[in-house]
Amino acid sequence: MSSRGFQPVEKDIHRMKTDLSQSKGILGRASRFLETTAKLAIENAPFADVSAKLGFLDTVSLMLYEKAGPGMNPRVRRILQRAQKTGGRHFAVRCAQEYGVLRKLNAARHSISGYLDCGANTGDTTVGARAYFDDSIPVIAFEPVSATYLQLENNCRRFPNVHCFKVGLGSRSERRKIKVPAVAPSAETASFLTFTPTHKAERPWEAKTVEQEVEVFTLDDFLAEEPLEMGCNLLTHINVEGFEYNVLLGARRTVFEKTKVLIAMVNYGLFEGESAFEEIFDLLRKDFMFCGFIESLSMGDDGESLFQKAMFIRREREG
Repeated sequence: MSSRGFQPVEKDIHRMKTDLSQSKGILGRASRFLETTAKLAIENAPFADVSAKLGFLDTVSLMLYEKAGPGMNPRVRRILQRAQKTGGRHFAVRCAQEYGVLRKLNAARHSISGYLDCGANTGDTTVGARAYFDDSIPVIAFEPVSATYLQLENNCRRFPNVHCFKVGLGSRSERRKIKVPAVAPSAETASFLTFTPTHKAERPWEAKTVEQEVEVFTLDDFLAEEPLEMGCNLLTHINVEGFEYNVLLGARRTVFEKTKVLIAMVNYGLFEGESAFEEIFDLLRKDFMFCGFIESLSMGDDGESLFQKAMFIRREREG
């Protein structure tokens, strides 16, 4: 692949290094391991371009995906062995687990008819999806927080197939108060739920919150009024800070009749009353196959996850 094709990957790696330099716990201790594998990724990762565009996975993971196996490169094997000694073993295991999930996502790519980004924030995955899929595929992004929505709209303004809406999503249409960090009103995290002590400890700059009243729709109600034709093979991405199950309850028609691939965030102890993976799995299990987790964040010596994204693919319909 040409050096031009790796420009977004290099940018992703630069951001990753910046994040790692500020991180604590397992990822911080494994920073040298990650930096080394990042350099190898430039030369060895066929999936690197996918990662850079979608933003679902660490670029360095993709290099490990391709190299993990019976024919593992000796240099990579030494890196993995070193990682086991420096606390990176949980990250390495996660890379191997995510490999098959990414391959399934990539295999479904060409049949996707539209992309729904529920909880788009400033548009990282929204813009990534536009680049990953054909430009003719419609993309709808939802973000209820005022300051964050302005950034989303600005980031997506130049893409005619991306449509942004300043609304929240839930199990019923209503006006509802959302908690937003007081010192950073366009921060990563804004939730209809209360932040737990664990969340405040991991993200102390978001500990103090203010409330905004926002308009909330069910996804089914909103799309019923939206004239844009999205097709019946959607990729639906739901990252709404612990409110995922509520969004699914208001999106039964969208999910069960029109979604081919569904990716939902699962949090572990970050929000009071947050959606549990078991709830999401039980709701989807009849019509969807659970493929695995991607984009996990683990902290602490035991590698315990704070959040993961669960991916489901619709089962083939008979007849």
